[in-house]
Amino acid sequence: MNVRDERELSEALNDVRKSLESNEKRVTYLAGDISQENVCTSLIDHTIKTFGRIDVLVNNAGIGGAQKHMVVLTTGEWDYVIDVKLKGAFLCTRETLKKMTHDPKINSTRNDYAIINISSVHESFP
Repeated sequence: MNVRDERELSEALNDVRKSLESNEKRVTYLAGDISQENVCTSLIDHTIKTFGRIDVLVNNAGIGGAQKHMVVLTTGEWDYVIDVKLKGAFLCTRETLKKMTHDPKINSTRNDYAIINISSVHESFP
């Protein structure tokens, strides 16, 4: 689990733990901006260290971005939306695939893994 803000992370972590039906309630987490390559690498490495492998990756990062009309939206504001929504999913997928498919210590013969991408739409306002 990853959230940029420590307080939001704590709240989300509690919600996830409460929703788990099994007795096994281990959840790993790391605060950080998913648009940063080092955060994605650290998140995946931390997950492997905690659980020994990754079976499923869910890319569900997103931000609303600047809430303004498209004609005044700066390229910097737009770039950050793209970095979080697309680049973050790419980076996490790439780092996870390295572990799922290329690390013989972790997944020497496995091919039963899944990557799920959830997307959203960026809205500009008139």
